[in-house]
Amino acid sequence: MRGSVRAAALATLVVLLAGCQSQAGPADAGADAEAIRAVEDAMRAAYKAKDAEALAALYAPDATLYSASERPRVGAQALLEGLRKDMTDPAFAMTFTTGKTQVAASGDLGYSRGSFTVRYTNPTTGAAAGYSGYYLTVFRKQPDGRWAAVEDMAVPAS
Repeated sequence: MRGSVRAAALATLVVLLAGCQSQAGPADAGADAEAIRAVEDAMRAAYKAKDAEALAALYAPDATLYSASERPRVGAQALLEGLRKDMTDPAFAMTFTTGKTQVAASGDLGYSRGSFTVRYTNPTTGAAAGYSGYYLTVFRKQPDGRWAAVEDMAVPAS
């Protein structure tokens, strides 16, 4: 079941990214890529501060967050509740490094990909645990012009 959810999610991301081309896009593609990087900087700051509300505000209302350890968090309420739960864990920490950011020629979709490390308390053992892996986040330009994450997927490296 977990594998089919990952496969379906990955297929969705591939379709969304089909419009992202490596050729030069619209004149503001550089500014849009920089705006996406600024959203990721705000995400890093929110993770560091363990500010679930600030982090959730960087996602679109219909966003989905996928992780290896649980079912997808779909929509603003599920995302916020899950982030609040994560951040109450004293051992919780998330760091990530962006490897690539790209914007579709249409100017309304973009993505970033890179690596991450997450730390948390293992609910079974109570011991500190964690893993590293890779992520892919799809961003969509919102009606108000800001960029927000709409699909966020993280997979372990091993």
